Amino acid sequence: MDSLLAHMFGREVVVRKTRRLYLFRNARIHIDRVSGLGNFLEFEVVVDKGKRQARGMFEKLVDAFDVDLMKTEAGSYRELKLKHRA
Repeated sequence: MDSLLAHMFGREVVVRKTRRLYLFRNARIHIDRVSGLGNFLEFEVVVDKGKRQARGMFEKLVDAFDVDLMKTEAGSYRELKLKHRA
């Protein structure tokens, strides 16, 4: 399948990663190791009880993991790989 899709559409970049997924209440915590880029932490908070509750959960996770929001990356791993390649 990989060869067929690469032949049909081309291959811009390959992202190889391993992911550990943890569930905590209405949040998914992803810990990723991305080949060539390093380690990443991602939070996904489901808005099931309103935006205020979801924002509170996000802030709780940021505090618990001591995340400096000024040092976060925006964008996909694809975008980061392309930027890294340039």
